[in-house]
Amino acid sequence: MFSTVRSSLLLAFLVSVSVQVDALAQSVPQPSSQNGVSYITGGVGEDEVAAFRSAANR
Repeated sequence: MFSTVRSSLLLAFLVSVSVQVDALAQSVPQPSSQNGVSYITGGVGEDEVAAFRSAANR
């Protein structure tokens, strides 16, 4: 029984790590332009805010 619990916990840990790694691999969306106006669409979370602020300094 202890082995089953340990295996379940290990599996849950590996799944959560793989989800986090995939989220980190996503890049900042590229700006689109229409009628001379540049814009970016999509949801913005804390990671995206940090990325946009970093890109704004360039």
